[in-house]
Amino acid sequence: MKYVEDEMEQGLNPYPHKIDVSVSISEYIRKYGNLHDDEVVKDVDLINAYTELNNLVVKRQYFPNQLNDQQPGDDEAIIFDKNYCKAL
Repeated sequence: MKYVEDEMEQGLNPYPHKIDVSVSISEYIRKYGNLHDDEVVKDVDLINAYTELNNLVVKRQYFPNQLNDQQPGDDEAIIFDKNYCKAL
C-alpha cells in the first residue's frame, strides 16, 4: 500500500495496466459474451473470468478435476469439499 501511496503522491499512475471495466453485466455480455477465455481482440488478451468463476455447474466440475491434479504432485490443487459443492 505504501508503494501505491508514494506513486500517487508523485503524480504517477500506480496502475499502468489498460483495463476495461463495465459497471453493467448486461453490457459486458453484449460486448464480450461471444468470446472464450484467453481470446485476443485487437492485441488485447481477454479473460472472461466472471462467467467462468460464477457458473456453479462448471465450478463444481473443477473440484474433482483438481483431485486428479493432486495425484501427480500439484501442491496448489484444492482439496475436494463435498459440503461446499453441495452448497453451490
